[in-house]
Amino acid sequence: MTKAVSRQTLKPMHKLAGDHYLAGRMNEAMDSYRQILQIDASDRIALYGFSLIELTEGQTKFAVVKVRGI
Repeated sequence: MTKAVSRQTLKPMHKLAGDHYLAGRMNEAMDSYRQILQIDASDRIALYGFSLIELTEGQTKFAVVKVRGI
């Protein structure tokens, strides 16, 4: 994570991604998680959420690889 970005900055982005996920808007949730990962490629919340979506879509191979990186 860059010095200019703090956890407080990402918190609303995490909430938005989670809201999309809970509402069943998987494409929007994936886009939100991607945006977070562009800022912080090691963000555990985004990696976990991204992997959950991939698992629900049957992309188990890719989800497991991402989760193991956490």
